[in-house]
Amino acid sequence: MVVSSLFCEYSRRDCSLMSAALGACFAAEVGKKKRPAWDTKGRLEDMEMALGRHLEQNSSLQQQILSSNDRIAQLESMNCQLKGTVEQREQMTTQAHDEIDALRRRLR
Repeated sequence: MVVSSLFCEYSRRDCSLMSAALGACFAAEVGKKKRPAWDTKGRLEDMEMALGRHLEQNSSLQQQILSSNDRIAQLESMNCQLKGTVEQREQMTTQAHDEIDALRRRLR
């Protein structure tokens, strides 16, 4: 239960960060007026600035992906460990039931 709530909170935080980054990108591009076709130097500067923003956002998103992948690996490891624990408990339960059945047969 604790693991699933941590994972959900972690996912919500990542999603909100990604949507904020993408929203900022689109807002910056939509809010600007288009330069005239003859202003090639200005258009080039705009494209270079846009490229810089996109590279920063790309770097940020890649970092988020890496941290998410680390978290996924951690959760998968914990899941394997918990599955092993469950199997041990099931074996112990089966052995206990067998012993109880044997003792009941002895009493009859």
